[in-house]
Amino acid sequence: MKSAGDEVKERHKLEHEERKKELQEQIAKLQKKLDEKTNANRDEETKLTAAFESADKMYTEALDTYDTELNNHVNELEECQKEYAERDHELKQLQDEWGHRQEERRKTEEIQAMMEKKEEEL
Repeated sequence: MKSAGDEVKERHKLEHEERKKELQEQIAKLQKKLDEKTNANRDEETKLTAAFESADKMYTEALDTYDTELNNHVNELEECQKEYAERDHELKQLQDEWGHRQEERRKTEEIQAMMEKKEEEL
């Protein structure tokens, strides 16, 4: 009986060692796959991070350029509006002066007409 029990024990021990070896090989394969995937993911993450940082930098530069251009346009608009206000003021002054001169001319013509009428009466 001891020999049959020893045989079973030995057989189970061999099966256990064989199963242990298979599982260790499978663990090694899976660990290798995991390491490969980890490295690949790390590389991909590095590339994506670099691409993101590049895009973010480009966006920031574009936004800064836009802000600068918009500020320049605002300044140009303010200058144009200031110049327009000056020209508008000058135009109003000229219109007033024109009105005064027209009035003076009308009065001069009236006086001249009155003088001609008096001369004719004499």
